[in-house]
Amino acid sequence: MASLNLHTASQLTSVLIPLYNHAPYIVECLDSILAQDVANIELILIDDGSSDDGFAIAQRWKDEHGSRFTRIEFERQVNAGITQTYERLLQKSTGSIILVVASDDALLPGSITQRVEVLSQPGVMAVFGDAIPIDGQGKVTGTSAIGELGRPSSRAALSDPRTLPWEMIFRWNIY
Repeated sequence: MASLNLHTASQLTSVLIPLYNHAPYIVECLDSILAQDVANIELILIDDGSSDDGFAIAQRWKDEHGSRFTRIEFERQVNAGITQTYERLLQKSTGSIILVVASDDALLPGSITQRVEVLSQPGVMAVFGDAIPIDGQGKVTGTSAIGELGRPSSRAALSDPRTLPWEMIFRWNIY
């Protein structure tokens, strides 16, 4: 990957989390963002009307770790669905780099830095990555969500600019 230029490294990264009934996973998700090697992060979480105590858990986490972020905002709303929740998250974000993280996912160490490095390359406008599938107990169940879950996609096709659009449109299996 290209070396990270200083301008890109100083840009604000907005990490957006739509939370819905993921109380058992939200702390691991938030901890994985806290552990990233990027300092300039705004963290925005919207609970979309969960029926569990995930929002209260997230609020306690925010009280303990919130000062480590450039900006942090957690709020609740009446269930509006994922599309409207994404829209609200995007409206609230102020960063020049946007990263959406599902509330039951965790970022690997260095994930944001690696994505920003790729984004700093000429002509690159978006970055997506694969995921390592795990079960509800955190046990690894595979090596590639893209290649193994849902309607499996071809990693080779996703890596080739000639076949990438077809793969994304017809197999959309990006996690």
